[in-house]
Amino acid sequence: MQVVETGSHSMRPGRRTKLRILSLAGVAVLALFAVTASAASAASYKSTSTLTYVTATSNASHLVNMGGLSSSMVCPQVSGSAELTKAASSTLTIGSLAYTGCTIAGQKVTVNTNGCAYKLSEPTGGPSSFTVNPVTIECPAGKAIVFEAKSAGCSISYGPQTANTASSVANEVGPPSYISLNLSLFGLSYTSSGGICGGSSEKSGHLSGPLALRGYRDALHTKATSIFVE
Repeated sequence: MQVVETGSHSMRPGRRTKLRILSLAGVAVLALFAVTASAASAASYKSTSTLTYVTATSNASHLVNMGGLSSSMVCPQVSGSAELTKAASSTLTIGSLAYTGCTIAGQKVTVNTNGCAYKLSEPTGGPSSFTVNPVTIECPAGKAIVFEAKSAGCSISYGPQTANTASSVANEVGPPSYISLNLSLFGLSYTSSGGICGGSSEKSGHLSGPLALRGYRDALHTKATSIFVE
């Protein structure tokens, strides 16, 4: 019988073949685990209905700031809406945005969202909390979200852009279950002019605040349904 010398040891050809097969099998198993782990880290926005109308409402004030502004604009009421057109989606776009009751340094701030929306990317992580990065501000051509303190002659505009973000989503117990969103967009490009806002165009803007996302089976929002991240 032929014997293959390998250094100071001898190994038969059949045994060497078996070891190679076992080694390749081990590599395949590790690759499968890597793919499984990667797939497990990505999640979707899900609903118990195939068409779900989603409302977004603030349960605490939102803050708007930029570099050089000594105090933040405070918006106690923020709302929006979205639709899930299938049982699961990797993204969720919150449009029909409305900021009301905003102030800065005691002065009234009016906000025109001009058809802009927040597009949430695919959640990752979990299971108790998921990271949403990036979040994209989408606007019609030539439009922006404009915050204006008229009595101070001050305005800040945030145009379409993809934001660095520490945003997150988490599942909340119902019934029905809903999603809590902690929106935190920073490093935003903006333009500002007048009064305490000064005149500049930088990448130090910041929009932040919480939103509760709730689902409904009808456009009138009378038939609640569960939405969740998984």
